Amino acid sequence: MENGARPACHTRGETRVRWRKREDGLEESAQFVPGYNCPVTGGQGHGVHSMEVRWFLRGPDGAVVLVMTTGFIPGDRWPGHGLSPAGLNDWTREPDGFGLQHHSRIPRYEGHDAEDGCGLIGGPCYCDSWLSGADEPVKRFIGEGEQVIWDALEAAYASLARGSMT
Repeated sequence: MENGARPACHTRGETRVRWRKREDGLEESAQFVPGYNCPVTGGQGHGVHSMEVRWFLRGPDGAVVLVMTTGFIPGDRWPGHGLSPAGLNDWTREPDGFGLQHHSRIPRYEGHDAEDGCGLIGGPCYCDSWLSGADEPVKRFIGEGEQVIWDALEAAYASLARGSMT
């Protein structure tokens, strides 16, 4: 950036939310969440974050979500804002698994507290999020396609329906 000037925040797009009913009675959705690049700090949409792809599978037992970061960010980057202090691009990398989330209608372990009003399954939700579990399917997704993601979500949902967590 010339003379240390910082650009204004870019206009952030919207995430299109569309659910599809499957033959097995479950619902699925793949959503592309736009990235952001804003020199203002704090709050949603400020700072630097790459586009995410989120896959959802939900049914009577709850929902499972797999999140993938893409490494794609909009706008200019500068050291300390999308670039390392040495000026290297920290965001240019392959897509990466960002974790699995389980949203259950029942507690999964002793002391598992409910969150009220889950927007994903409605009503009380017993949520668990892990930063693991998505890496292997995302690596395979790149070469094998989207079915790898749905297979991983179906396995996670089956464990949710059995009352176990994988």
